[in-house]
Amino acid sequence: MSRANRRTALLFVLAAIQWTWLLRAVPDVRGNDFGIFYRSASASDPYVGHPGDPTVATGDRFTNLNPPHFLLLMKPLTLLPLRLAAVIWWTLSAWLLAAGLTWWLREQHERWTPEYVAWALLWAPNVTMAFTGQVTAVLGVVLWLAYRSLSRGENLRGGLYAGIVVSCKPILWPLVVWYAARGAWRVLSGVCVGAAAAVCCGVLVFGVDTYFAWLTALRGITWGSETMNASLAAVGSRLPLLTPVLLWTGSGVAIALWTIWRMRNHTLNTAWMPLLAVSLLASPLGWVYYGSWLLPGTRVKTWMSGVALGWCAPMLIVSYLANTSVWSWSIIGSIYGFTLLGIWVTATSRATVGAASTGPAGIS
Repeated sequence: MSRANRRTALLFVLAAIQWTWLLRAVPDVRGNDFGIFYRSASASDPYVGHPGDPTVATGDRFTNLNPPHFLLLMKPLTLLPLRLAAVIWWTLSAWLLAAGLTWWLREQHERWTPEYVAWALLWAPNVTMAFTGQVTAVLGVVLWLAYRSLSRGENLRGGLYAGIVVSCKPILWPLVVWYAARGAWRVLSGVCVGAAAAVCCGVLVFGVDTYFAWLTALRGITWGSETMNASLAAVGSRLPLLTPVLLWTGSGVAIALWTIWRMRNHTLNTAWMPLLAVSLLASPLGWVYYGSWLLPGTRVKTWMSGVALGWCAPMLIVSYLANTSVWSWSIIGSIYGFTLLGIWVTATSRATVGAASTGPAGIS
């Protein structure tokens, strides 16, 4: 057996262990994050902890942090029992993610190989999405449509798609500010219209007061130190010494603004990955399951070598080892955060080298 085949076989073994654990763990947490969304959409008050929601070590309940208009997607599923709704949601998410990854490979003139399948099964963004039942795949389709339209020069349409996603995930603000720095007003017009339309739909169904309740819920976050959080603020929260959250949040915003300025003359193709990576770094909640949003404009080989391999560290092993000591919590517990930081540095450096050889690019 060749070295490459042995490596692929090892990845399959690690993936098998991980997914066996996942299939047993998800039912035990009552649908995990999807369960939170389901109970939130079913309740008269969506933004309080509901019976059945998972809790953190302090005893506080995880609550829904998505805006009211996102709950419109959940409403039809609440007509079904939780277990059946969860099966439908996970099946839909898996299909959308598989379709998106297949499209991404075809854009590179690649096809699925055993090595790529093993990587996809072990890649932390995929594994954590499967564990949580998060919104990554559903919103990711809209975000990838935004990328495709914007990269083709369909600025208004791309902006509309981007606006819908940003209205649900404001953490993607660096992408919007990047277009503002380039004076791409047609794109920004689309973003404003898409975001406003989404919010108006939410207001019509849930009312304005629910949006104030959502903003209040955002201020009550107490679970930012979870290992799946790859942001700078999360890395800082795991250190054995107490540091101000504002220090890390401010550093993330400063890095994001620097990245926007550095990428201002690049095409969307080269700027996308640095901008999306820094969006997660700067956010208080830069969950690793958003990692698939970084893929457009990149090649599969770059994710299977170098620092990016850190996102193939099995979540089961990371979670276990991270809780063995204070130092393992700050180092192993932050492996996804350190990896994201390395991904951002590498992507920004490569883009800068590319710009030096090709010259400034036009707006796209």
